[in-house]
Amino acid sequence: MPTDRQLWLLELAIGDYVKTGQPVSSASMIEKHGLKMSSATIRNDFAALEKDGYLEKGYKSSGRVPSNKGYEFYLNNIENNKDSIEHIKAKINTLFEQRKTNNEDMLKSVLKIVNEMTDTLSITHSVDVDKIIDLKTYDIGNDKALVIAVTSTGKVNNIELDLEGIDYSEFETVSKLIFKRVIGSQVDDIKERAKVIASLINKEISELEDRFKVVITNLVNKLAEREKVEYQGLSNVVKSDHISTKNQIKSIIDAVENNSIWELMGKSDNVKTTNSTIAIDFKDRKLDGVAAVDRKILHNGNQTRITLVGSKNQDYEKIFAALDYIEEKLKE
Repeated sequence: MPTDRQLWLLELAIGDYVKTGQPVSSASMIEKHGLKMSSATIRNDFAALEKDGYLEKGYKSSGRVPSNKGYEFYLNNIENNKDSIEHIKAKINTLFEQRKTNNEDMLKSVLKIVNEMTDTLSITHSVDVDKIIDLKTYDIGNDKALVIAVTSTGKVNNIELDLEGIDYSEFETVSKLIFKRVIGSQVDDIKERAKVIASLINKEISELEDRFKVVITNLVNKLAEREKVEYQGLSNVVKSDHISTKNQIKSIIDAVENNSIWELMGKSDNVKTTNSTIAIDFKDRKLDGVAAVDRKILHNGNQTRITLVGSKNQDYEKIFAALDYIEEKLKE
């Protein structure tokens, strides 16, 4: 019985042969699909698929062509076609043309379409990769200060802080020590540097009061408050014909809600393409039959990690086409 990776390669190989009529080689697979695996690995998998009767050697060529058994598998299991891909692109394009919200809300709406058309749920992990280029403080009275942070893409973040009874001039002095270590940093790096910053400040101002530390901690946390994890589309997975057991559904929910899906992917047998990572064999038995497609997209100073979770029989061609198109539209 072919492995999941071999069946995935078979799907790609037959799709290529159908489109070109040319025998498919390991080199052409790597070049066309950007596969991050060796030619030897693909040749070995092709040999196994040939032994199982899914592929045949091409006439006067070192490449492979599908056998009748391979065609039967393709027709019974692969529902991808140009119309369905063009349909999903058209729906995505319509949303972008009617854009009335920011990219974050737009992405949520677009992924809802993808989830519905591919029986997947989506998880988005967004972090701000802008650099902070300017920071200023203002006394706004009532024991409060306003901190204005400007990023490299022109975003302005207004942070209102309760000074906890501390004199504004004292706060301004300490904030300058923070700012000189923060300006030029990426927003998503600030939280990691918070402990170092606090340690340095404590050394320079040994008499720093506890309430001052609270204010500084609040400021650093709010500067780095640009990370968000959201998910949607669970109902699409539940209704999938290939995800049927309560344990599977519960395990998916647990992995998503605990943000452990990426850790589990890291322990899985993954296939890497130019733009994506596909976990097709989770080591956790509770996730047997489940797969995930992972993609990172940079847009407007944000990095959004999109992970689509569904059955191993996901419509990969449609998913890749949708993610490519979403990335293209977000960068316009």
